[in-house]
Amino acid sequence: MIAGSTHPGEEKILADVFLELRKRFPALKMIVAPRHIERSGRLLKDLSTGSCRIVLASRKPVPGSFDVLVLDQLGILKELYQIADLVFMGGSLVPHGGQNPVEAARFARAVMHGPHVFNFNMIYRELGQGGGAFLVREPGDLKAMSEKFLSDPALRREAGVKANQIVNRLKGASKCQAEWVVMFLASRMASERKKTDGKSQELFSAGGRGEMP
Repeated sequence: MIAGSTHPGEEKILADVFLELRKRFPALKMIVAPRHIERSGRLLKDLSTGSCRIVLASRKPVPGSFDVLVLDQLGILKELYQIADLVFMGGSLVPHGGQNPVEAARFARAVMHGPHVFNFNMIYRELGQGGGAFLVREPGDLKAMSEKFLSDPALRREAGVKANQIVNRLKGASKCQAEWVVMFLASRMASERKKTDGKSQELFSAGGRGEMP
């Protein structure tokens, strides 16, 4: 389970849900990636419990030596999505506005998210309508959705494929739109240049005759 780009107020909720899920899925691990890595050390203290082994990624723990891994390094989260069975995108259980789900979707991973995604409304709407993203309004929803995916790998994979297809389609649409804008601007520039060149020719001709237009 990966909790990506989390914000204050979300990690405790995620940790509680994780501990509940472990009762049924004891092999489950969680990677927490705070949006601001300077919070990592504090999270290590806040999330530590007697029943959960929590370590920082920079300490390079060996597999099996932890239950929760807290990322405190930049540039590695997007590559970790490909190993996730579950993805929760942070900034969405609190009124921050959500975080970009595209990296997870590119690795064919469905995304769970809270209700506050106003910074990325369009992509979450497309993913939600297409079956690639799932709204969880409260901890109970997150637990239920997670149990559903963990219990049904085929369903999880199907949702991930849909997420991937949707972001690829949107990428293609954006590329076509960008190409149209470039062509439009090029056409306008050519037209303006022609007008300018024509005006310059008039001025040149008039100047040669000692006249001003």
